[in-house]
Amino acid sequence: KELLAIVKSIEHFHHYLYGRKFLLRTDHASLRWLLNFKEPEGQIARWIQRLQEYDFEIQHRKGTSHGNADALSRRPCTESCKHCTNAEKKFGMEIDISVEVLTTTSVDPWSSCEIQKAQLEDPNIKPILEKKLYSADRPSWQKKKKKKKKKKKKKKKLHLKDGVLYRRWESDNGSS
Repeated sequence: KELLAIVKSIEHFHHYLYGRKFLLRTDHASLRWLLNFKEPEGQIARWIQRLQEYDFEIQHRKGTSHGNADALSRRPCTESCKHCTNAEKKFGMEIDISVEVLTTTSVDPWSSCEIQKAQLEDPNIKPILEKKLYSADRPSWQKKKKKKKKKKKKKKKLHLKDGVLYRRWESDNGSS
């Protein structure tokens, strides 16, 4: 699991790490041995191969020295936690066990009327929206000249729903 975590992390930060020498600190002592394995097989061999394109040095560090990283992956302790009390005594430090509360506010989505009003105030959208809204006989785009073919395609992608102008978008697989 440790090796997989390293492979995934290094690949995730590929843009920053590729072509640069970097230091990899880990509390996993056997990882140094694992990467220097004479004849790795299977999944481990593939992971090692993926790491070979990077220039890095592995530095072992005891797990107790990784308190900062460990703290990120643990739940906050209760106030009567023996471990935290012992750490306070041993290292002469206080450990903040408070949890910050994050509040979120939800913004009500705009109504169709509000969107339509904003579109009518936009100088680029207004003429198209008005034409679609107030034109009983919408123009037949087939009657337009060939030089306006691109414009035709764009206008076909535009449609009204509840008085709001939408652009129909198609993904690469054909879904809209």
